[in-house]
Amino acid sequence: MKVPEMAEQPVRSLKPLPDDKTKDNPLVSVIVPTLNSERTLEGCLQSLRKQTWRRLETIVVDGFSRDRSVMIARAHADAVLQQRGERSEARNTGARVARGDLLVFIDSDMYLAPNVLKECASLAQGTPACAIIVPELGRGEGFWAACRALEKRCTLGDPRQEAARAFTRAAWDLLGGFDASLGPAGEDWDLTLRARERGIPIVRTQSPVEHDEGHISLRQSALRKFYYGTHISKYVAKHRNVAKTQLLLLRPAYVRNRRLLAELPVTATGMFVLKGVELFAGWLGYHEGRERNAGPVGDLAYGGLSEGSLLDD
Repeated sequence: MKVPEMAEQPVRSLKPLPDDKTKDNPLVSVIVPTLNSERTLEGCLQSLRKQTWRRLETIVVDGFSRDRSVMIARAHADAVLQQRGERSEARNTGARVARGDLLVFIDSDMYLAPNVLKECASLAQGTPACAIIVPELGRGEGFWAACRALEKRCTLGDPRQEAARAFTRAAWDLLGGFDASLGPAGEDWDLTLRARERGIPIVRTQSPVEHDEGHISLRQSALRKFYYGTHISKYVAKHRNVAKTQLLLLRPAYVRNRRLLAELPVTATGMFVLKGVELFAGWLGYHEGRERNAGPVGDLAYGGLSEGSLLDD
């Protein structure tokens, strides 16, 4: 799989590693793509420094941000690289320069609970080639952020919506990285599906990652869904049968969590309003994307996209 070229020199080079590597003390490489991420990046990188697993390196791959992202990354990361492209391309580049036995991919608006990397390392030690799901919770400001957080609670443990965020080096080499041809939509679902197809075990941590959505508006959500919808047809064409069960508005996860939704009727109503707006915007983007990409993918109805996979900055 072709990886785009990096800038000629990294902004900051990787530090030498202490010679203390053992099978019980693997190096964990955390790759963080950024693009104008100054609002959340410092908190994200600080959450890595607070990890109980100490043998780690942090690699930031920046898309030539116009804000303070690179300056923040210089202060907290072990290496900062710059290249243009989508998130999957940045992740592949970070993995290429990483030295770890375990690769962890997080977004710049995510904060890890203190034991996430320790649990990932423990799981990886027990299974030489595996992929690891880290449960994702939501946070943010205002009513619509609370609606998004409720949806994330409902989809916890749903294999149709969750995607792996960590891979042992052996698993990564077998899979060949993220499929950058998919663009920004569905690339982490795709990698997780390919892991299942190859028989790679998929395990999960108990400790979560928090996704800081900030302030959410219906207009912002609609614009994002439209953009990602223009790219999702490539994923649908590649995984048509699975996509039928993923791209739904009314998900089985909501039925399983009906008691939770009943306890929060106002927020639950808002959640469905938010999903309805996103459904319509995504549907428009999906059909525009099909025409733009000149590749009909059949009569699969568009039914909504998963924030956990498609809306992370």
